[in-house]
Amino acid sequence: MTKVLRRPKSGTSDLLIGLIDLDDFRRINNIYGHAAGDAVLRQWSDRMRNALSSDDFLGRIGGDEFLLILEPDQWLVGSADMVRELDRLHRVVEKPFVIDGQEVVIGMSMGIVSVPRELTSAEMVLHTADRCLYDVKDNRADRSAWWNLGTVRSTPEHPARGLSMHGDASNGHTVGQNGQNGQDSPGTTTWAPGSEFSPAAVFIDLQPVVDLRDGSIHLFEALARLHLPDGRTAHPDQFLPYLTDEDEHVLFTTVLDQALRVLTRWDEDGVRHNISVNVPPVVLQDTATAGIVKALLDAHALAPSRLGLEILESQVMNLDTQRASVEQLVDLGVGLAIDDLGAGHSSLQRLATFPFNALKLDKGLFGNVQDRPLESLSIMATLIQMGRDLDMGVVIEGLEDESLTEAAIVLGASLGQGYFFAKPQSPALSRQWLETFSLTLHQTPIKTLLGALAYHWQFARLSSPHPLDLEHCPLARFIGELGSPDDAPLWHAKQHTDNGIHRASSRHLIDWLSSLIRPRPTPGVREDSAAG
Repeated sequence: MTKVLRRPKSGTSDLLIGLIDLDDFRRINNIYGHAAGDAVLRQWSDRMRNALSSDDFLGRIGGDEFLLILEPDQWLVGSADMVRELDRLHRVVEKPFVIDGQEVVIGMSMGIVSVPRELTSAEMVLHTADRCLYDVKDNRADRSAWWNLGTVRSTPEHPARGLSMHGDASNGHTVGQNGQNGQDSPGTTTWAPGSEFSPAAVFIDLQPVVDLRDGSIHLFEALARLHLPDGRTAHPDQFLPYLTDEDEHVLFTTVLDQALRVLTRWDEDGVRHNISVNVPPVVLQDTATAGIVKALLDAHALAPSRLGLEILESQVMNLDTQRASVEQLVDLGVGLAIDDLGAGHSSLQRLATFPFNALKLDKGLFGNVQDRPLESLSIMATLIQMGRDLDMGVVIEGLEDESLTEAAIVLGASLGQGYFFAKPQSPALSRQWLETFSLTLHQTPIKTLLGALAYHWQFARLSSPHPLDLEHCPLARFIGELGSPDDAPLWHAKQHTDNGIHRASSRHLIDWLSSLIRPRPTPGVREDSAAG
């Protein structure tokens, strides 16, 4: 979409960018089959393209969701002419579609955004359009129009902000850029202490948790974002410290409701996934929390097993007062995970107290993997084994490159999350990502130095020889292709003898691989030069 936004524009007025979702389309697939559904999509696409001008754009995002870009020429955004133009487009679904001689009827809903021509941020636009689409679909029974209009501004004079045309202006669809790893970046800022908190300013990004064993999607984590009054976006570490206990309760229910709405909408399109939401410890002090969660699950007609709740390990918890809420949630059937394990100070006590079914290892545990590769892999392997012993799933957070991801796979981690798979992004972009994502790293030979070290270390740490025949060992192939020193194949071959591991050769192999992983000092610069 970013490429489309950057293409030359022929006019001077704002663009209109919309997300279209076909209503009741899943029913056609269920009744007539997917081949019939594909035929309806082709007929609908042909009708839409015939109704559009050569300057307009129509593209499929995924399933029955489409991206529409209109370039107004003879009419202005917000004018009566615009309303008539959108009414004209709706006529493409007012005439039945024909499948094998039978007529079928579908509807369509659209969230549409007025966008300045200089704007090139796809994520900013899609956040707004997605919120508008939610609004119009939620009011299908009594809506006056099939579309809902919002606006985006991103200039020094007009910071990014949104305004709903068919709703309360206080529900403005303000959007902004995502900062990486929760840090400030262009388009993000810190929440000002004392600022008024409004649930209307809350929106979510999604980030996938990937099953490293087969490449499937385990679930999506819903991450809270906050639209600031100046139009920029704040991430949790930039506003959570300034929220009151009451604010945190409102934030939790708002994020949970939005997350469950995404699941419901995806379910309607035949895209089934689970989701997790972060729960502040203060919310667990309220014994009504389980009832609130159940009411929202019931409202969205979703089973409790579709939801996971994540408790930050770094946040203060009162074990006694929160145990009752946790037990009620577990009895309800909701999953429970401890997040950022290793970032706080009370991990082991919580693991012994609460019935967690998943551990999420803090990315900071592996932040020095290049400088201290063996130590980082040892921590990862130990915590993965602890998860197995406790019958808990283990999520490795912060997988941002191929090497650390491969090491996690080699060491037997079941789940992973990080920028290597996808950054946090809007539900619409996440849906688009689903159409193209595939993971094959778990099926390929060893490709990275860290993966090679992990492969050897998983046996060396247990004083165990490599289990496969030397000719079938993936490490033998990697060493051969690496152009290794003459001794390296010999060091490795000794790990395949019948009389067990050879400690000296194993140590040589570890030291050699570790030396290749560690950053090499710049020639002529002493490591202690910074000390003066």
